[in-house]
Amino acid sequence: MVDWARDEPQVLTSLGLVMLSGDWLPLALPPQITNLNRNIQVISLGGATEASIWSILYPIKVVESNWKSIPYGRPMANQRFYVFNELLETCPVWVPGQLYIGGVGVARGYWQEKAKTAASFIIHPHTNERLYHTGDLGRYLPDGNIEFLGREDFQVKIGGYRIELGEIEAVLMRHPLVEKTIIAAAGKQLSEKRLVAYVVANQKVSFEELRLFLRERLPNYMIPLAFIFLESLPLSANGKVDRGALPSPDIFIQESESNYVAPQNNVEQNIAAVWQEVLNLEKIGVNDNFFEIGGNSLLITKIYSKLKNILSNELERISLVDLFKYSTIRSLAKHVTQSRVLPEVENSQMVEQLTAGKTRLKQRLKKSKSKIAN
Repeated sequence: MVDWARDEPQVLTSLGLVMLSGDWLPLALPPQITNLNRNIQVISLGGATEASIWSILYPIKVVESNWKSIPYGRPMANQRFYVFNELLETCPVWVPGQLYIGGVGVARGYWQEKAKTAASFIIHPHTNERLYHTGDLGRYLPDGNIEFLGREDFQVKIGGYRIELGEIEAVLMRHPLVEKTIIAAAGKQLSEKRLVAYVVANQKVSFEELRLFLRERLPNYMIPLAFIFLESLPLSANGKVDRGALPSPDIFIQESESNYVAPQNNVEQNIAAVWQEVLNLEKIGVNDNFFEIGGNSLLITKIYSKLKNILSNELERISLVDLFKYSTIRSLAKHVTQSRVLPEVENSQMVEQLTAGKTRLKQRLKKSKSKIAN
């Protein structure tokens, strides 16, 4: 609608209200709508089918630059929204918890599915209120609004970090050339998990540009290893993204292979071999960033220990902190080589200083003998 209205602005002149619904609304969308018609009121709506579709709303008057997402808002009339911990106690402000819906909109259950109903619909042990467990995560903000933090089943743990995939999607959607995106975790074993971004772009854009865009806004452990460009995202019968139909990332996981630079010397080869073993990757280029290809602070200690056994002499002057600072094979190898040369330079300088000192002593001794003789 927004794209059409840019060319035909008159279509929005009589429109007074726009209702947006979705877990992660693009932050750029509300301003795009109001820029076309200043009189339009934009409202974000959320909820679940099990609670009569919409149960919570947030009037979007302004989108702050530091927001990660549009606030979920406050419960609608006759509806109730709660953020509970595992004991079904109300979470304090800023503390994440599980979202529950109460009120007149809550359904009786799933038709002829008693087990599924019992798992999702509960009676609160203290209030006796019938509630629906949404499977979503959220937290209270100081102003009383609720912030949506994603679905429990869309959270993954990679390299010791718990990551909300929707948060990465929301940030990537802010790139002007990205039309749609889905972030997924690839890899069967926990140690092999890697983030992959499926992207539908409205113009040609490189994965280097998207990676740089995310790197400026997210920590390293939230940067996808691979970017897979699609013409469209696969949809299920009900119009939602069918994650199961997304192409396998296995053939794309080394999509940076076109920029692959092989190790050039013995030090680079030794470091690459250790990285490949610890990260369980077949090939790592000397310019690949350790933290972007699945590395983390826990694995880096393991790498340091293995490198000490292989490069025992070279690593005498290298600390664990240096591995964080020099996060590519090339930069680390260069630092190791320079550190190895440094003692030789220092020894050479020391020999020169000792020689000069001996010369001065000889000269002083000679002068002293001359004075005594006179």
